[in-house]
Order: sequence, then C-alpha cells, then structure tokens
Amino acid sequence: MEFIKLCLIFLGKISPTEVRFRAPGAFHHARWMAKAIYALKIFIFREQFILSDGDFNAMRDICLFIIIIYVKMWFQAPIAVMAPNEDLKFIKNLIQYRQIDQGISEKALGKYLNHLWYLNPEQFCFSLFDQKV
Repeated sequence: MEFIKLCLIFLGKISPTEVRFRAPGAFHHARWMAKAIYALKIFIFREQFILSDGDFNAMRDICLFIIIIYVKMWFQAPIAVMAPNEDLKFIKNLIQYRQIDQGISEKALGKYLNHLWYLNPEQFCFSLFDQKV
C-alpha cells in the first residue's frame, strides 16, 4: 500500500502531507521493492536532502522507471496463471523503454532475463488458464 501511495505522490495525484509513512523495515526481504520505496521517498522529499545534480538526475530516472515500467508488473506478479504472459509483456516494455533511457533498460533487461528459468514447457501450461491469452 505504501508503494502505491508513493507512486501517486510522485505523479502529483496526492499530497505528501496526506500520507503517513512507516519507518524503514527489513531490507533483506524484497530488496528491489525496498530500494524502489526508498528511491521514491528520497525523490519526493528531496528538499530535505543535499543531492548533487548527478544524484538528482539518477533518482529521477530511477523513479520514472519505477512509475512507467515496474509498478504495473509488481502488482500483477502474484497472479500465477498470468505470469508467463506478463513476463513476456514486461520484457517487451523493457525493450521499448530503451527510447526513454537505454542504460536503465539494458541493466533491467539483463537482470530480468536471469530470472526466467521457470519458463519451461511445464510451467508455460499455466498460461492456458490466463483469460488474456
């Protein structure tokens, strides 16, 4: 829930003053999600930090990636029958993201391709139960 609230604040849909934030929790669980939440918080409250121009640009670029690409995939990930199709759509979106930021696109694509070990004939049968296929 905190993640979606941060995304809405980043997009200017709600004010940061309307949301209560939790203290940072365990970093070892869902490491990328924790990093995404921290990146959004740092960018949203950037006036409270001393950021160089390079740090500001890097945080903005990561937050744009989170908002444009990652958030949709994250919230659809728990639906097992949709996983194969959603993973292929995610890869397509990462390739298209090259037009926005080639560096982030290439890094994310390289990392994600390492996690597709489960796409084998047995697991691929799940996609037959996906209403969108």
